[in-house]
Amino acid sequence: MARVMNLIWRLDYPLSYSFMDKLGSMRRIVTETVPNYWTKVIDGNILYSYVADYHNIENGVARDMSVEVQSMNGQLRWRTGTDLARVLQTEDFRNIDRIVQNLLKIIDVKEIKRAGVRFQGMGNFADGKGRGFQRFSKVITNNVVTGVENAVGGDNDDLAIIFTGKTKDGIGYRIQCGPSSQTDFITFFQQPPGEKELEILKLNDFSFDFDLFEFNTSFVEHNLFRWATTKLEKAVEVVAVFEKLAS
Repeated sequence: MARVMNLIWRLDYPLSYSFMDKLGSMRRIVTETVPNYWTKVIDGNILYSYVADYHNIENGVARDMSVEVQSMNGQLRWRTGTDLARVLQTEDFRNIDRIVQNLLKIIDVKEIKRAGVRFQGMGNFADGKGRGFQRFSKVITNNVVTGVENAVGGDNDDLAIIFTGKTKDGIGYRIQCGPSSQTDFITFFQQPPGEKELEILKLNDFSFDFDLFEFNTSFVEHNLFRWATTKLEKAVEVVAVFEKLAS
């Protein structure tokens, strides 16, 4: 089962004068839509902005959100991960969706200039035989891997495959996948893994970082969940490809 450690989302929208007219109402929406959802909600460094965050060390969950004149964005982090296929069904994400819907409605945003969602996590090969570095090395081909090692005069400790492009329905993507390593935790959480995280690392074969985004899309229903669902479906399908890498 592939697990998400970090979910990042962002919505950029045209300048809305309603934003400036309803600053107090927007702060109340962020603070009160979901009771006790944030540790604090404060003014951001950017003029007319709010920043909210929450961090629970015991259950390993953290979240933050920023609301600005032309953008809102946030992050959900699960220290031990949560099921990729069901990440949008988690209470954490559904609560974010409720807050975003109420915010977009009050400032009358009906079109998003750029919407993006990013899934960072880890998974396992379907055959359960591990050997992530060897499998990804074969995909790149041994000639290239050994060629780089010979050129620099040392062995590679890690590698990754990156794909960038656009789907037929206009969704841009950047897909990165490679054997799991301690550096992945630093990337996801901006700090080294502890003992618990190292145990999780041993149970996973590869890491992934999927960034999917779309320009000039309708958001009349103000629904982040619905928009992100089709992107998650693509991420799940891509993970299935990596799960079947030959040993």
